[in-house]
Amino acid sequence: NEPYEDNKKASNKSGNEHGRPAQATPETKIIQEDKGKGALASIQRFRQKCGAFVNSQVISIFIIILILVNSVMMGLATFPFVTESSSVYFAFEIIDLIFLIVFTIEIVLQLIFLGPALFQDGWLVFDFAIVAFSWGFFDAPSRDPNAGGGGSVKIFRAFRIFRALRLVTRIESLRDLVTALLGVMPRMAAIAVLLLIIFYIFAVMFTDLFGDLYRKGLTEEDYFSRLDLSLFTQFGMMTLDWAGVAREIMNIQECKEEFKDCDCATEEEKCKKTFTWAWIPIITFVMISSFIVFNLVIAVICDAVAVLHDEEEAEEAAENDVDPAMLRKKVRVLKNQVNELTNSQTQMLDSIEFLTRQFKMAELSKRSKKSSFE
Repeated sequence: NEPYEDNKKASNKSGNEHGRPAQATPETKIIQEDKGKGALASIQRFRQKCGAFVNSQVISIFIIILILVNSVMMGLATFPFVTESSSVYFAFEIIDLIFLIVFTIEIVLQLIFLGPALFQDGWLVFDFAIVAFSWGFFDAPSRDPNAGGGGSVKIFRAFRIFRALRLVTRIESLRDLVTALLGVMPRMAAIAVLLLIIFYIFAVMFTDLFGDLYRKGLTEEDYFSRLDLSLFTQFGMMTLDWAGVAREIMNIQECKEEFKDCDCATEEEKCKKTFTWAWIPIITFVMISSFIVFNLVIAVICDAVAVLHDEEEAEEAAENDVDPAMLRKKVRVLKNQVNELTNSQTQMLDSIEFLTRQFKMAELSKRSKKSSFE
């Protein structure tokens, strides 16, 4: 075998000399695979460290505090002492940029930790969208509050306050409440359709009844001349701002043409209130839209919160390996036992009080007999 090995080495050597790559040995392949595994392990450890850091309790509380402070500062930035001072306004802009950079670092660390799985979490997608939106319409800090020109830039600046919504993603109770509300959206949609039907019916009615009042100059505002104006007026009435509209229509006086230039009748005979009945359809609409429909909305929301509470109890029971129905039954039994013990204690106290009175009466009678004998 030695001549064969010598020839193999010589052929490999001649291959290298002619520029051809030498054949990889099994040992070389193993070393390369170990290097690849080591690199992957290092990347995985780095991702785990990023996740442990950004999801730690300290960092979560720190981010919540930053969101609160940023929200307060964006509110303060609307006051004159900020908008009228270029130096103060510029300082606020710089601080806002620092907040945005911190929020960006946080979402980048989450992306490094989770990778594409980040977009499977709705709350993290919401965070990512807000940060991306902030950078998409980012405007460099300026000393002039009116810098940047048109109103579109101001609108985009105003939308920065939506960063405060990230508190929902950070506070568990708020997340649960939003989840519960999203869970009842089908029933809320049914209520919305019902409300839309009610709005349309009364809008057509009001337009037919009171549509020509503004054209005749009998009302100061155009409430019901078109269907869209009727719908807008109804929205205000639904918020219980209906009394002014009702009183203005009810106080309308229409004068008869035959008494227009005649002094043969009094003012009351010439002009009469012709819409004193206007309160009937208006109050009917307010009662249906405000009290009935809104109570349905509140009932659906309360039901959603109750379902969420039941789910939390079920999860706790599952963690503790306890049947919720059995647990509630045991609670009822314990309540009954406590009530029985309370009643027994009350009876015992009554008995003790009765015996005490009898003892006192016996003592008094004994003393009276003794005094009479003496």
